[in-house]
Amino acid sequence: MKITYQSARNAPRTVPMGSMTLLAMAVMACLGATAASATPLLGSDLASFTVLGASAVTNVPTSSITGDVGVWSSGGANAITGFNSSPGVAVSDLQVSAGTVQAGTETGTPNAKTAQQQL
Repeated sequence: MKITYQSARNAPRTVPMGSMTLLAMAVMACLGATAASATPLLGSDLASFTVLGASAVTNVPTSSITGDVGVWSSGGANAITGFNSSPGVAVSDLQVSAGTVQAGTETGTPNAKTAQQQL
């Protein structure tokens, strides 16, 4: 298929459709590379948390949460209610899939302390 156009001074001309397709693909490739290299907005630890409380997290069971749940505060386990929690230790909970409950954790990756600092 050819695209026909006419300039003001010359007779009608045609451009092969393949050239237009190639140009369009080149433009999309350039735009795609820019988007892929963008800097993420969230730090790596922060991005893993679905729920991250400043001072407390309260849950009325039963919930279904995918990702980490945590608090970084001096309250430790007392800052999280409605979940299985232990101060300074990342623990599993049946209400949380693909993550852990973290009350005052500062070791391991991800951890609540680093996530709170990345806010």
